[in-house]
Amino acid sequence: MDNLFDRDRVLLPSGPTDPAHISALALQPPLEMLRLSEVRDKLSALFRCHGAVQLQLPPLWLKREPTDRLRRDTAFLLDSGGRLFGLNLGGRLAVCQYAALHPKAGFLKCFSFVHSLRRDPSGGIPLEDLTADFDIHCPTAAGGSKAVARFVESEILVVCHEILSEFGIRPDGTHPTEGGAAYIQLNHPQLLAALLDICGVPSEAPQRAQLVSVMAKAATRRLDDWGAISSRLEQRGLCSAACARELSKYVWHRWRPSELHKLRTLVQARAPPQRRAAGLSAISSLEDCIAGAEAMGVQTDTLVLVDTRLALSHLEFSAGMQLQVSLPGHGVLLKGGRYDALRGSLAAGSAEKVAAGISIYLGKLMSCLGAADTRAGGSEVDVLVCSVGEGLALERMAIVGQLWQGGIRGGASAGD
Repeated sequence: MDNLFDRDRVLLPSGPTDPAHISALALQPPLEMLRLSEVRDKLSALFRCHGAVQLQLPPLWLKREPTDRLRRDTAFLLDSGGRLFGLNLGGRLAVCQYAALHPKAGFLKCFSFVHSLRRDPSGGIPLEDLTADFDIHCPTAAGGSKAVARFVESEILVVCHEILSEFGIRPDGTHPTEGGAAYIQLNHPQLLAALLDICGVPSEAPQRAQLVSVMAKAATRRLDDWGAISSRLEQRGLCSAACARELSKYVWHRWRPSELHKLRTLVQARAPPQRRAAGLSAISSLEDCIAGAEAMGVQTDTLVLVDTRLALSHLEFSAGMQLQVSLPGHGVLLKGGRYDALRGSLAAGSAEKVAAGISIYLGKLMSCLGAADTRAGGSEVDVLVCSVGEGLALERMAIVGQLWQGGIRGGASAGD
């Protein structure tokens, strides 16, 4: 662990050891902690319904930056005793490393909760990132790569739908306390590349990367004003006026699942020969994913939009389908996609697998849910045992014990 005690590392003071130094307010569970516990319990139950197991992944020390999410503000956080407190890894590196260390685990479906800390660029106390990750690794030998990919991608889409439904973020409208339609944005990097060629975007890598970044930020912020984006692109010299007109028709437009046949016709007719096959394959992949989710009970035509502006990290989600859910005023609630290439790079020589996952940002999700109940929770019971008269405490305790043995949440009045 090189430079573990570098002067740039953040040191955290040890907590007070004398209980007399802890205020009475600190001993009460904060409402945010109670809300976070409820959110984690709901997500855990949802993931377990899909057969996922919970992993407690260890922190990793990486000398280089394998993804663009491992930024320079990432740091080990140590307390004053030099003990490792946490590390913001980001992305799917930890689960890929776990899969590489356990190659015999052919089919892997897991989830984990990450409490990661990073330095605040403006100074002050470290910022906390709370993330829930859900991942599926499935060998292609289980039924052919295309069939396996269809099932895995469809299940990821279904899990996103279930998360929105579980927390009342209505796919067909708005959250009860917020405005802005909630929907899942889908895209595929090969489809985006084909559309950029059709629109005449310059092929130079730096120039194209800047244009893709501008469009992706617009997708994340759910911007609809094409005029402002078009002016910015032209002023930076990223595209011509004619190219901007094409972008407004094909890339800026959001496509419903029922309109994918129009994209297929467009790519078939106008995509360059070297991009055509990959673009058509990407459309077929999205169609298969959507059809699978519909078979599993998801109303995709009101929930899913193919947003061709979307471009997640090309180092992380470069293998196929990409998805994202964002709300105005809150930002990205969750995002994910396929990352076969990242898994393969960390598990060289192992069997080929389809790898996909999503990350749910719990802080954003909790802010979206609105204000919490002002009462701090105490306990939850289904049956409360009471009695009239004195000397019946043991009888009440016996009844409560029987309730507990039967798996019923019970309680009793403590007085005599």
